[in-house]
Amino acid sequence: MPYVAMKVYWSWGGTVGKPEGMDIADEFVKNGAPAVLVWMERHGIDFTVLLVALGLTLLAALNRP
Repeated sequence: MPYVAMKVYWSWGGTVGKPEGMDIADEFVKNGAPAVLVWMERHGIDFTVLLVALGLTLLAALNRP
């Protein structure tokens, strides 16, 4: 949960724990990430948080009788 909280905080514009002046969306563009990931990051949605949520949902579904 701390990882998810940190990533959500960063995607909402938080700067604690992030290098000075770093913009994650700009880093995505520089590294050639797909446009949908850049769009999500610019709108406050971090794809790794979505993947964690998907994994937790799958874990809960597989543990249910």
